[in-house]
Amino acid sequence: MTLALHLETQLYRAMKRCAKQQQVCLQYDSPDAVHEMRVSCRRILEPLRVFDEVLRRAPIQPVRDTLRAWMRLSGRVRDLDIAIHLASESGVAGLHPLLASMEEQRRKLAEKAHRTMAEPIPWPRKRDLRGWVRSSKSSNKEGLWDLDLAASSNGVLVLPMLLQRYRLRGNALLSTAAAREDFHRFRLRTKRLRYATEWFAVLLPKCEPVRLLDQLKGFQQCLGDLQDTEVALALLSRAHKGESTDDTSARAVSAFLNARADEAVARFHTQWVGFAATTEFPALDASRPH
Repeated sequence: MTLALHLETQLYRAMKRCAKQQQVCLQYDSPDAVHEMRVSCRRILEPLRVFDEVLRRAPIQPVRDTLRAWMRLSGRVRDLDIAIHLASESGVAGLHPLLASMEEQRRKLAEKAHRTMAEPIPWPRKRDLRGWVRSSKSSNKEGLWDLDLAASSNGVLVLPMLLQRYRLRGNALLSTAAAREDFHRFRLRTKRLRYATEWFAVLLPKCEPVRLLDQLKGFQQCLGDLQDTEVALALLSRAHKGESTDDTSARAVSAFLNARADEAVARFHTQWVGFAATTEFPALDASRPH
């Protein structure tokens, strides 16, 4: 199977899952449904970003724009869900006015997201995807990926390099006194590598994708927990300015969240040590007809 056909197949499956999750979100307004909607969108957008150099923007750009709009709105809803949850979990007294204000914001944003998500989506048909990939092949430039080569051959050549570059960036991140914003950017790189690797998981020996993807998921969880505390700190600070929450309660919540952030960074450091010691990407079987 060429990389062109492999990408077409994987993308079609990811879009079908996303369309199904769209219906779940329209039926159930819950934090879990919102989170899964964002994950479904990301499983399309992040691999597409990885393959940007060989795939034409048109005619799939309207879908990408729509998914990004969904993610922006659902992201704002999820940020409030996280902030409300963490503030409640802190056990700090005197937060009722602040939480009530954030819950009202959440309600309004959820309604807006629901209206946006209910609009028709220009999902391409499978034959449209095939035509798009074929047109990309005709204008394919020399780069990392080659749409005419087997998907497994592409994986053998490119994925180890992507992983090695990721490892080097992670080592550089931890060798300096990195700001929390630096960890956020590395979290985005982690997502990109994880979802691109998932698209090639069928080419890996049975035990290897589980091991590698589990490592990437672990990093993403640590870095996601860190980002959640940053988002919660910002939202709670903004809400505190507009509500009659006393300064003592606000400081107590901030201390709780900063402690959570430090713990997430420490977990990431611990997990990274074993990963950084690994020198090779899991072997891909280029002889398999995928």
